[in-house]
Amino acid sequence: MRNFSLVLAASTPDASLKDVPFVGKTMDDIRARLGEPKTTGKAGGTATWQYDFAKEGYRYPEKAVSVDVQGLSNGSMKEQLFVTFGEDGTVQSASLYYMADGEIMEYRVTEDGAVEEPAGRD
Repeated sequence: MRNFSLVLAASTPDASLKDVPFVGKTMDDIRARLGEPKTTGKAGGTATWQYDFAKEGYRYPEKAVSVDVQGLSNGSMKEQLFVTFGEDGTVQSASLYYMADGEIMEYRVTEDGAVEEPAGRD
C-alpha cells in the first residue's frame, strides 16, 4: 500500500485514491493532505466532506454534498471523493466516484474493507 501523504500529494484527477488508508484518519489528517473540502454536510452526528477533481475550469455548482452525475458522465468531473466522519472525528468511510467503461463506479472503503461496484446498483 502506498504512503498516505505521497498519494494525496499527487491527487490530480488521474491519481488513484483507492490505495489511500482513509479509515481511522482524523479531520486534521484529511485537511492537511487534501486541503479544505469543496462542500461539507452533517447529519445524525456524522460529517461528510466532498472533494471534486475536475477538468481545469469546470466547477460543480451544487452546494449540497452530492454526486455530480452529469459532470462524471460527460468527463468534466474526473473523480469525486466523499469522506464521512464518525462522532469521534475519525473517518468511518470514504467513497470515490469515477467513470469506467461508460458507467459511474463507486469505490467505497469502510473498516470492514472495500467494495467497488456500479454507483446505481441497489
